[in-house]
Amino acid sequence: VTETTRLHALGNELTFKEAGYIKQWNWMTSQDELVCDICRAGHEGGPYLVDELHNRLPAHVNCRCWSQPIVDEDALNETIDTTLEEGEYL
Repeated sequence: VTETTRLHALGNELTFKEAGYIKQWNWMTSQDELVCDICRAGHEGGPYLVDELHNRLPAHVNCRCWSQPIVDEDALNETIDTTLEEGEYL
């Protein structure tokens, strides 16, 4: 579980950076009785910068948390407009 969470977080960080319109993320937990104090505190402390993702998740061995991207809508719209203008979608 720990290494899967670590790889998932690293993949998300790389993908968020490559997209260019995701600068922050929220710490998500299962919100059940198994959520530990470390993860509960992390969940309540966000949002976090994308550059912090690989240093925060997994927070501990057997961590079940994940990152939820926060989309910068202005940057996304700019990316869409640029792509349409340049015809990259063809």
